[in-house]
Amino acid sequence: MFTLGTMLVASSDGKDGERLGLTYIARSAELGHIEAAAFYGAHLMSVSQSEADRNDAFRWLGIAANDGSVVAAITVSQLYARGMHGVGQDLCIAAHWRQAAGMLQHPDMDFSTHTDTACQ
Repeated sequence: MFTLGTMLVASSDGKDGERLGLTYIARSAELGHIEAAAFYGAHLMSVSQSEADRNDAFRWLGIAANDGSVVAAITVSQLYARGMHGVGQDLCIAAHWRQAAGMLQHPDMDFSTHTDTACQ
């Protein structure tokens, strides 16, 4: 479903194809597909209009990151680092998500010394 959904979103020349593709991606995320959850969360964040929308996007990004998605953790880090899509800039939270992404990518490494000194 995720692959078909991303193909529909990418090739869509109208809203119906994109809507159907996002439906497949959302269903795939609900079924536990980590990449789908990361994609869906990033998409929801990019179109968010309210705090409720952003909370839903963060929920999906968090699910993906907690299940091992480095991409989701980096996405959240960038949202906070740059203060994008209605997310307030917070360099300390961004640093912690960067650290989480590093630990997901290299679970045997100690990233505690890499956290920004202003956040410790």
